[in-house]
Amino acid sequence: MHLEVIEDLPDVDVVINPIGGGSGASSAVIVYKSVSPSIKVIGVQAEGAPSVYLSLKEGRLVSVGYARTIAEAWPRLGPMSCRSAY
Repeated sequence: MHLEVIEDLPDVDVVINPIGGGSGASSAVIVYKSVSPSIKVIGVQAEGAPSVYLSLKEGRLVSVGYARTIAEAWPRLGPMSCRSAY
C-alpha cells in the first residue's frame, strides 16, 4: 500500500497513517522515510482506543484494555512499535 502511494503521488510530502497495534504504522514510516527522509508521516488513532496517545504522553507502554471503536484498533501498542515511536 505504501509503495502504491509513492507511485501514485511521487511528490507526496505528508502522509496520514492509522495506528492500530503499531506494526503497520512502523512499516509506513520505514517505507516513506526510505524513499524520502523529508516525507512527514502523521499517525492517527481512534479516540476510543487511545493506547498509543497515552503511551506517548506518559513515556511508557500503556494498555487501556479496550478498543471502543468500529475502526481498526488494538487496546495496546506492541512493545517493538513503542520503541520505534520514540
